Amino acid sequence: MHGLLDQFKGMWSGNPSELKASTDHIQLKTDTKPVYSAPYRAAPQRHQEVEKQAQRMVDLGVIKNLGAECSFPVAVVPKPGGHVRFFVDRSRLNERTVRDVYPIPRMEFCLDSLGAATVFSNPDCNAGY
Repeated sequence: MHGLLDQFKGMWSGNPSELKASTDHIQLKTDTKPVYSAPYRAAPQRHQEVEKQAQRMVDLGVIKNLGAECSFPVAVVPKPGGHVRFFVDRSRLNERTVRDVYPIPRMEFCLDSLGAATVFSNPDCNAGY
C-alpha cells in the first residue's frame, strides 16, 4: 500500500493536475453563436484570488490560454478550513449543447461493477471533484 501511495503522491500534493483519461467533444446546437459571459462582480480580494488560482493552474500546465471565442465567468467559493474552490460557470454553454444520447450509467450498475472490491480511490484528491 505504501508503494502505491508513494507512486501516486502527486494526486494529493495540494496541486491540481491533469488526468489524461479520455477526450471529450462538445457539440453545439445548429446555428449557435459562441458564448461570451462577462465576469461576475466581486470584491477586489476575490478578483485577486481568481487571478492567483488561474495563474497557478497555468503554471502547473492544467489550463492554457487558447484565445477562444467563448468566455465563461469564474468564481472562488470559500471552503471550510479557509481554502477556496475555483470553478467555471458553464451553464450558458449547457443551454446550447446537444444532449448526449448515452446518459450516465445508473448508480446500481456502477455499484454492481465493483464486485468484492475493498480498496477505493479518488482520482482527484486535490480538488475533490
